[in-house]
Amino acid sequence: MAYKELKISHLKTLIVDRSDFSLTNIRSILHKISITDVKIEKKIDAAETLIKKSIEDHYLYDLIIVDYDISKFLTPKKVEKFLQIISPRSCLVLTSADHSKENIIRMLENEPDDILLKPYRIDILKNRLRNNARNVIVTGDLRKALEQRNSKEILEAIHEIERHNEYGISSTWLNKLKIKATYDDQLYEKTITAAEHFLSYSEAEWARNYLCRSLVKESFYDKAIQEAKIGRRKYPMSTNFCVVMGQAFLMKGDIKQAEIQFRKAAAINPDCIDASLGLVESIGQHDNVDKLVKRYEKLFNQVEGTIYDNVDYYIDYANALKELSDVSVIGEQMTHLMLADEILKKGKANFPNESIVDINIKLQEVARDIIECRTNNALNMLNDIVDSHQEDIISSVSTTANVAFMYDVLCEKDRLDKFLTELELSELQLFNGVSNATRIKQLTLQRYASRRKGTGLSGKDYAALKEEINNFLHQNDYDMAAVKLKELLDYGKYVPSLILFYLKLRVVGCIHKSFNRRSVAAYNDALNFARNNLRHERDLHQLDMIVKSYKSDRVKASA
Repeated sequence: MAYKELKISHLKTLIVDRSDFSLTNIRSILHKISITDVKIEKKIDAAETLIKKSIEDHYLYDLIIVDYDISKFLTPKKVEKFLQIISPRSCLVLTSADHSKENIIRMLENEPDDILLKPYRIDILKNRLRNNARNVIVTGDLRKALEQRNSKEILEAIHEIERHNEYGISSTWLNKLKIKATYDDQLYEKTITAAEHFLSYSEAEWARNYLCRSLVKESFYDKAIQEAKIGRRKYPMSTNFCVVMGQAFLMKGDIKQAEIQFRKAAAINPDCIDASLGLVESIGQHDNVDKLVKRYEKLFNQVEGTIYDNVDYYIDYANALKELSDVSVIGEQMTHLMLADEILKKGKANFPNESIVDINIKLQEVARDIIECRTNNALNMLNDIVDSHQEDIISSVSTTANVAFMYDVLCEKDRLDKFLTELELSELQLFNGVSNATRIKQLTLQRYASRRKGTGLSGKDYAALKEEINNFLHQNDYDMAAVKLKELLDYGKYVPSLILFYLKLRVVGCIHKSFNRRSVAAYNDALNFARNNLRHERDLHQLDMIVKSYKSDRVKASA
């Protein structure tokens, strides 16, 4: 193997520590075990620059020793972000003077190769550093495979180490990497078998966690919940098992229990990203879009700029804001749409090559045209976007729901049916236990219901508004009837027959007011609204007839 040709003296080491005493001790011991290529940094920013430059120059540090207590002088998020840029090819050793269980758990979450607690005994420190140095050499091929995330090469490297394991590399660590490699390759049955075998003779949080997550992936929800309960009892400070139980309950459709488990995880660790994501998914099953936006905001603040950052979070957060715009009163719609624009701009900056961001930016223009009642233009843009990017659109649940709602608002039943048919024929299963088209229809109806609820217009109020229009018509108060009808249009769909009726009311209002300036201005507004929102030939023909009638009546009135 290649490691037999290497020597400890060839290893490159970086130490990040604020304490001169610790730096002196560690550097002295490294020199004693023949490691002389040692770089020292006291500041995280300078160390981060060094590591990034070493990666660019292909001059990786083999051993990196970081004082985790430095997090007390910085935000924990900044320290974790720094640790995340360290290559898997480097052996990471964390040191700390804080012996508390909570601190050790936080250190373990960063998956270091070793943890050293201060104050050091010199002989123990020397042995541990020597073992870590040998670890780097023996596991060189394995670390390279880990950096490349090549599961096949990871398993081959582990097999080779096990054949030549003269330095006693931890079999537990190798088992963990094997199980992780099968999980990453989505070989969940193999992961379940390997994890159960390991747990039969040894107990470990990571093994039970991989077992539970694989059981959820294979749809064994009840068994996953049972195993997670065992893990919860054994590791009460771990968020993993609360999250897994929440995911299992969510897949079973028990939203209430799922939310309870995700809240427990968030209580243990407020920065737990999986808990925040679970709370987003659970509230997404309801129609409380205000809560959904707030939870996306928290999730977004947690992941932006970290290794966990994902383009889907930008898309889903922007679409949640778009949904909030859809269910808000007219005056607030543009405000939420502008916030969605800002999120998508950040997504474009962080993920410049992701086409789904560009698609959603274009859909924002469609939404803006709908709000401003330019629905003919909106429909043309929407059709072009869907025809050009249909596969990308249906790969995102929130974007799919957004497009379906737009078609429904625009009263384009044929285009909506075609879109939902294509969605149903796709190989993607977006929802558990229900067809794609059925669930998207449910989400569309839910958005209408939320709009009425969010604007104070319940189903009864909606019926009352229609009754109010009829009463104004009986009283020959055509102006107020037109005002209320416009409200009805704004709360629901742009139904062509109602748009034409709205214009007719404005014509009648002009006749009753002898075509005074205010009534003519109201008619012109209604005419522009109709021209922007009618597109079918029969509707446009009726529009022309109404306009001709208006002109004829106005000529008669001025004669």
